[in-house]
Amino acid sequence: MARKKFTTTFLQSLKAAPQGKREMYWDTELPHFGVRVSDSGNVSFVIVRRLGKKQLKRTLDSFQAGKYPALDTTKEKTSGLLAKARARAREELADISNNVDPKVRQAQEQQARERERLDTFEKLAEDYVERHVKNLRSAKLTEQVIRRELIARWKKKTIKQISRRDVIEMVEAVAASGRPAVAHQALAHARSLFGWAVERDILPHSPADRISPVRLVGPLTQRDRILTDAELKALWGATAWVLGSAEGLNYPLAPFARLLLLTGLRLREAAELTWTEVDLGAGSLTIAAERMKGNEPHTLPLAPMALALLKSLPRWDGGDYVFSTQSGSNPISGFSKFRKRIGKAMGEGVKDAPEAKIDGVSEEPENWSFHDLRRTFRTHLSALPIPVLVAELLLAHKQPGLHRVYDRHRYLQEKLEALTLWEGRLRSIVEPAPANVVAIRAQAALS
Repeated sequence: MARKKFTTTFLQSLKAAPQGKREMYWDTELPHFGVRVSDSGNVSFVIVRRLGKKQLKRTLDSFQAGKYPALDTTKEKTSGLLAKARARAREELADISNNVDPKVRQAQEQQARERERLDTFEKLAEDYVERHVKNLRSAKLTEQVIRRELIARWKKKTIKQISRRDVIEMVEAVAASGRPAVAHQALAHARSLFGWAVERDILPHSPADRISPVRLVGPLTQRDRILTDAELKALWGATAWVLGSAEGLNYPLAPFARLLLLTGLRLREAAELTWTEVDLGAGSLTIAAERMKGNEPHTLPLAPMALALLKSLPRWDGGDYVFSTQSGSNPISGFSKFRKRIGKAMGEGVKDAPEAKIDGVSEEPENWSFHDLRRTFRTHLSALPIPVLVAELLLAHKQPGLHRVYDRHRYLQEKLEALTLWEGRLRSIVEPAPANVVAIRAQAALS
């Protein structure tokens, strides 16, 4: 076994060993480091050294005789392949000198890397979503915030790398982006997620403990925005649609916005409405308990305008969702964009028809949300001869006190009368008519 100075020139000159033979060459620079050449022309960098009573043979890298790579661009005297093999040989020989089997050490390091991968925030958050969040009524919204604000930020960090400072910076960054409400939500979800990990002994303590969103970004202000009569008229005009037309807002956005206003349903109660929940023959819809905030089914009779709206909508072969851009297979989403489109259409409707200018609306309405339609709906109910209990039941709010225990009346007729009165009031706003006509319409609807 010859000793050679390993250089690029020497390694490039190697040829296959004679048939049935193997040749070994040892490096003059690094003891126990050599190259082995087989009769098939395979050349391998190896180390051979004793560990206790056992002789270890380790193959580090290989190439084919006559095909050793040329010098790399690092201006080294030896090519990158030789430099890497020699560096690895030194590392493994040092292990052996310390009575450590390099193979065992590498397996342990691989296990540590795998544990680190499994201990990333992304893995923890995915487990939390799958095992906890998906059982919540607010699963979709919660998962969206976790993915957008937490996983996207800490995806590759290990769980133990995330500090209290990281959580504070996350809350401040979200608030600075103009979303203080989301900052509050993100902190609440982070606190719940880390608490879940502590309960399972994955973490010793939560980095989200004792962080006050009020001190960081200020208290959440209670929204009190309702749409003015002028804005209601503009909204109604902007959401007029012709099925199949490519112009305007059209289906599904236009009828979706109108249904929210006509029924007072929450955003996702309406967005995820399915045809199995709608009984056009009986003129009602019933949303299952698992889709309701109060975990109780909600039956809503359909007054004439709402019933006519639902009857006008397309039915899909691909799925059961009433409002869908994917042939019924999925419900609509992207509500922030939808809201902006409606607001823009409301402003453009006024600009395009200055002769029909709506007092109080000269451009796109500011600072409004879909939930404001529900608040507007409830506010107008109070201006009508509708009992407070019935108005609250229309919003699927639970009955107060002992009513909840002893009053099993479903109030379906009372709800229908209230919704019919509301439709009459809304029609008088969006389609002004003489007072006597409005009165006749309301009386006809109730009879």
